[in-house]
Amino acid sequence: NVKRTHLIVFLIAFITGSLAFFFVKDKEAIKKYTTDIPVDNTMRTSLVGLSDKNVLSNWSVLNAAYVLGSRNEKVCRYIGYASIECEEYRMFLKLKNIATNEDLLNLIESKNPVIKAYAIQALSERDFPDIVKIFEKHIGDKDVFTDLCGCTGLPVRINVHFLKCLSSKLNTREYKKYKRVILTMYPESPNPFNDF
Repeated sequence: NVKRTHLIVFLIAFITGSLAFFFVKDKEAIKKYTTDIPVDNTMRTSLVGLSDKNVLSNWSVLNAAYVLGSRNEKVCRYIGYASIECEEYRMFLKLKNIATNEDLLNLIESKNPVIKAYAIQALSERDFPDIVKIFEKHIGDKDVFTDLCGCTGLPVRINVHFLKCLSSKLNTREYKKYKRVILTMYPESPNPFNDF
């Protein structure tokens, strides 16, 4: 019941902001207004699975995270037989552009593994200096999400996804060291990097 109430409040605020955006001539003023609205703690927790200590900077970041997490699978840029660029990927680009580093760090703490995966990817594509320290903090995160690329979706663990996102930022020795650590976490799987 509480989640439904929060969702209704969120939708009313979103629709009101969207309608105002289309009918008001000073679109920049509306854009600034809607992105500077502080995010309510209980709403944030119920929509994207964050705790009260994780604060997002504005509604646009919350909306992007909510949309990405609601599909329950992370998608690549192109999906399907026709390799169509999907809406979720465009929403990921929006999140990557509007979210601060602090927003992405907070989204990595989400209970939703899809939101975590997108936040990890966005942060790893920036020149964030402490990304390896963040990875080391989350190396034990075994949450699973479905990664949909092309025509197939495969289950992927968060720590494996994080290491793959960092592969271009690590030298070969560092990569192999972290890979060995992850491999020891999955003794039942011959190779958690390729098969589930």
